[in-house]
Amino acid sequence: MSAAKTKGEAAGATPRPGSWVAIIKSVNSYLAFVVLVLLVVNAVLGAVVLRGQGPNQTLALYAFIALVVLLVAVVTAMAYIRPSAVNGDALQQLQAFSRKASGSWWELITSDGTMVVSHLRISADPATATLRIQGQAYDAKGARTAEWATKASCIDLTNKTVFYYWKGWKHASPHDSFEGMGEIGFDDAMDTATGYYSDTNFGDLKSTTIRRFLMRRVTAKEEQSLKSGPQALSALIQALALEYALA
Repeated sequence: MSAAKTKGEAAGATPRPGSWVAIIKSVNSYLAFVVLVLLVVNAVLGAVVLRGQGPNQTLALYAFIALVVLLVAVVTAMAYIRPSAVNGDALQQLQAFSRKASGSWWELITSDGTMVVSHLRISADPATATLRIQGQAYDAKGARTAEWATKASCIDLTNKTVFYYWKGWKHASPHDSFEGMGEIGFDDAMDTATGYYSDTNFGDLKSTTIRRFLMRRVTAKEEQSLKSGPQALSALIQALALEYALA
């Protein structure tokens, strides 16, 4: 009998402070918060129903339900106003990665034995915590050959990798639409990257090709050349194509 009493007391005992700390630390997202609220509601409702009596029982029940509704409303509002406050570390890590990857990049592609240089603008999309990429491709002589942009992307933080879906147009085939998927793997310093992409003309599905590329950041001096007009840009593209052809 004594053993049964001890067991019953242990089952109904108040959790130790350490266990409450562990529970609180585990609540690092909006979903985790909602689940915790539902668990607390379930426990309190059970206690009120079992131990309360008369009008006090009903009043306590209504008061607690009103408080829960208020808490959920406040957290929902925070989710719209300041998502990082309720989404936890994961969203903040995605946003930090996106900021680091943002900027001006060169993409060097070997296509059918010829060198193609693309200038990329990578920017963070705060609404989705992903990346937007816009590119302009040039041939080895510095002539623009294509333009493209991502339609969707996602980030693998563990491997510092971005997966994306793109759509673009080639100047040699202005009436055709080209689309495909790609992958970019950044180095630890996020100054260089490698990857590949698929290139499909949807007017000729058999034309799909896979191309690999190297990437590096545009230097401050190169950025100035990009703004200096067509002649300076053409010279810069030619120099880059030669540099990577010899590498």
